[in-house]
Amino acid sequence: MYQQIADSIAERRQVEAELRQSEEKFSKAFRASPSAILISTLASGRIIEVNDSFLQLYGSDLDSVVGRTAKDLNLWAEPEYRAEMLQLLRQSGSVRNLEYTFHNRQGEPRSILFSAETIQLNGEECLVSVANDITERKQAEKALERLAEIGELAAMIVHEVRNPLTTVMMGLKSFESLDLSDRSRTRLDLATAEAERLQR
Repeated sequence: MYQQIADSIAERRQVEAELRQSEEKFSKAFRASPSAILISTLASGRIIEVNDSFLQLYGSDLDSVVGRTAKDLNLWAEPEYRAEMLQLLRQSGSVRNLEYTFHNRQGEPRSILFSAETIQLNGEECLVSVANDITERKQAEKALERLAEIGELAAMIVHEVRNPLTTVMMGLKSFESLDLSDRSRTRLDLATAEAERLQR
């Protein structure tokens, strides 16, 4: 019986050591993640914990965030975004890489890719959320789209100018065979040179 108690105590210590190690790994991964991570209650959205990346994204300090709700912080650009996300979460148990708009502390919109899963903490259903800021990427995509539109417009303008210009060039070339005065020849040469420049 003494051996059974000793084995039970040793096993319990082993389990506690493994649990501490697991908690330490999670804590380090949570804190060091470049992605913004927050843990909140599912029902009210009250924030329990956030990492430094979230504080950078939101632009605040820990004391100003923990204990408050996403609604208090005006985090979701549109309140229905959170309701939509919760609906999807209930259907599938998790959400992955959904694009939403968050507000930072200054009220500036930030485009994010949002992922979340539910967990149980002290008997309460909670949400572990990961948000990756893609604002700069979205701005770059819009700039590229604008450049593409400008390129299409330029190609259209070139096409619209080149067709009549070709006709003008043919007319100017036909005048070269005529016997023209020096003054008219100078004007023709100037017009031909300018038309060729425009064509280039």
